[in-house]
Amino acid sequence: MELDSDSSLEITLLYSDSDAEDTFYNASSTFAMDSTDDKTTEAVRQKADPATGAGRISNCADELTDHLSHIHICDRTQSEATDILHDQPGSRVHATLKQKRRHRKGPKFYVVFLGQTMGICEEWSVCESWMSGIPHMLHKSYMTRAAAVSAYAYALSRGWVQRWQGHSLTSLQAARMVMPKPEDALTRPAQAYQTPLNNRQAVEAWHVIYKGICPGIYPTYIEAGLNILGITNAVHEVFESLQVACDKFKYALDKGQVKALLPPPVA
Repeated sequence: MELDSDSSLEITLLYSDSDAEDTFYNASSTFAMDSTDDKTTEAVRQKADPATGAGRISNCADELTDHLSHIHICDRTQSEATDILHDQPGSRVHATLKQKRRHRKGPKFYVVFLGQTMGICEEWSVCESWMSGIPHMLHKSYMTRAAAVSAYAYALSRGWVQRWQGHSLTSLQAARMVMPKPEDALTRPAQAYQTPLNNRQAVEAWHVIYKGICPGIYPTYIEAGLNILGITNAVHEVFESLQVACDKFKYALDKGQVKALLPPPVA
């Protein structure tokens, strides 16, 4: 297949949480995909585009290559998708990350953190209706109501419970907010990364939020999404090493490139 530098492809990437719990958020980005000598794929890191939302999840190269078996480009086969990514330098790729839902027995409690309606429900149809018709949404399911309540309260205290109204976000804020200072991320003990929100989800990458609701370093997609989805001018990078993530964040702090972007409160 021949593609010129202006060609556009759509990729859908399916992934599953390592803790077997459902997480969903829409996160689409546009990347310039380059082919290297060893056939690996690199992505140009981009800041969030307030007009199109491009780049809300910076540098999806790792996800695209690590999960290549799940990639489908329109109606193309996996091998064709691989050839396109590897052999067409300069082609433009529209990547959409979607949760690959796994069915489990037993009750689930859905927490909608970002939607038209926010809160906890037990039916998927209700959860879906709370998030329908809007460009940004985020939810996670938990096995018990107690876990769901703890996660919601934790997110609420950090300004991560948000309503999409019209074309902008508003934040449902707790009576007592807990907003850590960005520099606290550099001295955060390992156990502090386990929170009611991520529910002991295994760490696969370290997300550095330079500009977002609560800048810092986070171990899961759910926390990264809560910080940047729908936030104009949010900036985010992903690293495999916590030490590298800390070094990058410290450099940004020293350069004055870290900024909290908290949406206005719900009226």
